[in-house]
Amino acid sequence: MARRGGSRRGRGRSPGRSPGSGPAGVLLSVEETGRCGGPGDAGVPEPPEGPGMQASSVQLIPGAAGSPDKVPSGTPDEGSPLPEPWALRGPNQQPDSWTAALRDKKTWILLVGFGILFLTIIMTSQLWRNDAPAPSPAFCPVDWTPFRQSCYFFSTDGRTWDVSTGLCYVNGSFLAVLEDLQELVFIRKHTKGELWIGLRRRGEDLYWVNGTKLDPTVFPVAGLGECAYTDPTVFSTSSCSLTRSFICKRPRTT
Repeated sequence: MARRGGSRRGRGRSPGRSPGSGPAGVLLSVEETGRCGGPGDAGVPEPPEGPGMQASSVQLIPGAAGSPDKVPSGTPDEGSPLPEPWALRGPNQQPDSWTAALRDKKTWILLVGFGILFLTIIMTSQLWRNDAPAPSPAFCPVDWTPFRQSCYFFSTDGRTWDVSTGLCYVNGSFLAVLEDLQELVFIRKHTKGELWIGLRRRGEDLYWVNGTKLDPTVFPVAGLGECAYTDPTVFSTSSCSLTRSFICKRPRTT
């Protein structure tokens, strides 16, 4: 009878397997076997003895068949909240401080570049301004006398008023039209006799050759003649067929 029980117990256990081993022959710790008994109890094998071999020091082989899933340290577990460094960037990315530093560096480079470009434009415009030719001063033809922005030709030849008007016209000018008393003073400094001016009567009034009506309060005129002339003291009128010197006037040219 004892032999029959012994053989029956032998058939219920796989050869080469121990109660403390898992599938594929992976050795499990005592806690992982799920048994509550201690060493020496029935059905609980004694822990192997030897250097460095204790029941509490038996380790699992990560990833082996039959072992519970374990996550290596330093790697976030699936389904658990990511630590801040992993949540903000991948494990192979540079820290955010490097990205900020590079961004700041590019910003400074752009600012410096724009500043240099702005200064270059200002300096170039100044050089162009300095190199630009100065405007030519207004001048008068030979034998013409300048005053303000006009040129004056004092003829010494005697002509009628109509002929004097034609001679001024062919030279790009007209018989002098006076604008104020200062201009009259200038003319009298350069003349001593009587000279035709661009003033002629139309009806009761006198008009300048540019169509402007004479203001008698500025230039009083003596006489009732048709054409006017100036002498060293006053404006006077006479017949247009008389011959006198004349004054031509034209603007300065540039």
